[in-house]
Amino acid sequence: QNGSSYIAGSGVLDLRTVEADCGVVLKVSNNGALEKVAGMTEVYLPDSLESVDGNTFTSCTSLTNAVLGSGMKAVGTRMFYKCSSLQKVLLPEGIEEIKDEAFDLLKNLVMTQEDFPSTITTIRNCAFRHCSKVTGDLVFPNLTTFTGGYHFQGAGVTSFTAPKLEDVPKGLFNDSKKFTKFVCSPNVTNIGYRAFQASGLRDFYPSELTKLKTLSEGVFRACGSLTNNFDLSQSELTYVPPFAFADLVKVKSIKFPKTLTELASESIGYNKSSRAVWFMGPPPTIGEKALYPNGG
Repeated sequence: QNGSSYIAGSGVLDLRTVEADCGVVLKVSNNGALEKVAGMTEVYLPDSLESVDGNTFTSCTSLTNAVLGSGMKAVGTRMFYKCSSLQKVLLPEGIEEIKDEAFDLLKNLVMTQEDFPSTITTIRNCAFRHCSKVTGDLVFPNLTTFTGGYHFQGAGVTSFTAPKLEDVPKGLFNDSKKFTKFVCSPNVTNIGYRAFQASGLRDFYPSELTKLKTLSEGVFRACGSLTNNFDLSQSELTYVPPFAFADLVKVKSIKFPKTLTELASESIGYNKSSRAVWFMGPPPTIGEKALYPNGG
């Protein structure tokens, strides 16, 4: 059941010991199996455990440390959701997926580059949202997929490198004030709604995106430190939505492709400094205040 006899007194739940004592091999944990267990401060999962269903440790508010076994391939949905005291989690090499809200809203969770396995390929909705102590320069060499959005919104990450990533999701680093640098694949096809809005983003690489097809509203809005000159002249972009490039006071040049047919209202306005805007094809439809006020 909830292993309470292994928690009493010490506050430690060691499922490796449970295996040894009971002569069983644990393969799967059930949904909510250890939810709201009072007094549990540490948990150790055995290497035999392969699957952890959602909400396994949800609302274990005394939990401070967790060690996951080497057999796990994914951190389950809401696995540590509302574990408000959680500070450290050991993720083994071999973890491929961080599921929805796995570490959502954990303001005491401390993680840096060394805490993330290189094997991660997928990060799902709100996985590290408002984890302000998830910090530093993060590199994910095998990350290809984000689902949902707001994965690192409000986190303390300073830079993020994912060279295989081709779809940038909505709200990814929205309102992440410490975030300065983003590196993705040159084959990016989509950048989602408010992906970097109001963040500290300074450098976006590559700034020449030849496969780009869609931008969503407010992608780079109010990124006042962004210094890139964007060359989208070889992209497949047809539409620039409202506020996509608004309030970018340090961006000096944007080149749009011949496929572009419309700049929406306020799409690249409010920049208040001299800037060159290039159209490689016929002039697009230009919405109200699309270019206002630009200094030149």
